[in-house]
Amino acid sequence: MSLRTRVSVASLALLVASPLFAQPPSTVTLPSRRAEVDQVVPGRMSAIDSNRDGFLSADELGDGPPAEVDTDHDGKLSFAEVRAGLLMLFDFVDANHDGVLNREERASAADRMNQAQTPANPQPN
Repeated sequence: MSLRTRVSVASLALLVASPLFAQPPSTVTLPSRRAEVDQVVPGRMSAIDSNRDGFLSADELGDGPPAEVDTDHDGKLSFAEVRAGLLMLFDFVDANHDGVLNREERASAADRMNQAQTPANPQPN
């Protein structure tokens, strides 16, 4: 998976990881342990699911779900798709793949995502 794809997935995960968008994305954190993702998804997903249909729609997500996460291509995200997206993000951050995120891994992932979002050749104004 390309870095840009991972950043797209990360953007979705940050939305879901921040209940009611109470925190700016730069301060949102994933659970420290991979096993905790399953415990976090239901509450955070329900915080965004304003119509309480059990899915996250384009209206609830703003720009709509990234195609990489919307695996059934129905324009909305199920619990399983959100879970898979968060696990994908966790694995992206967990550089040594030990199932636990440390401070260095979080900082490195933030740097990689910032680099991927920065244009390679910014145009002068």
